[in-house]
Amino acid sequence: MSLQSQKKTSDTDICYGLHPSHLDESKRIHYCACAEEVCVKRAKHHEHSICVHCCSTPDYIIRAKELSGSDGTVIRQQDTFFKVPTGRLKLRDFQDGTGQLIFYERPDTEGPKLSNYSITPTNDPHGLVKVLTDALGQVGQVKKERRLYMVGQTRVHVDCVEGLGDFMELEVVMKEQQSREEGVSIANQLMLDLGVKEEDLIEGAYMDLLLKNQLNGHAP
Repeated sequence: MSLQSQKKTSDTDICYGLHPSHLDESKRIHYCACAEEVCVKRAKHHEHSICVHCCSTPDYIIRAKELSGSDGTVIRQQDTFFKVPTGRLKLRDFQDGTGQLIFYERPDTEGPKLSNYSITPTNDPHGLVKVLTDALGQVGQVKKERRLYMVGQTRVHVDCVEGLGDFMELEVVMKEQQSREEGVSIANQLMLDLGVKEEDLIEGAYMDLLLKNQLNGHAP
């Protein structure tokens, strides 16, 4: 196992929510909540993010392809969350022998939220998962296949999440001289370009949605 070059970051994010009423009942149960997440980030360890969740549709994917001018790049990820007294600790396995151990703290409230991150890479994600599971116990896992599209300075992630369904995540990577307001403007414009409406927005991170699904008796 190789752990190296730890870094810390912080971010601020805003989340908006909506019940996906336009889905029929069977799809609402199956997906629990399909989502789109829009993140605005600043590089060099200081991150500001705006999170917006809504259902991913084929139209969004078609527009993402058109805007990026590509078919995207497939990335497979498995996040394992561990039990910790505060914050969240997860091991991200990239399914290629590499991974990242990530700890972050973010209040579970609506509106702007400050998040502090500590990240370190590993060349033995499987071994690290075993050690942390033995030591701390697991909260759960999020398994997904991600297709990455680049639209300007924005990373567009189309995620197929096991047990939930199809999601989209937009991550605007901020340049050092750009303000948070500029990042928000870029994210909002891309939402318009993709056809995302404010009334389509819902709340919930993947792990939270999976746990809610299980609590409601809809475990995958």
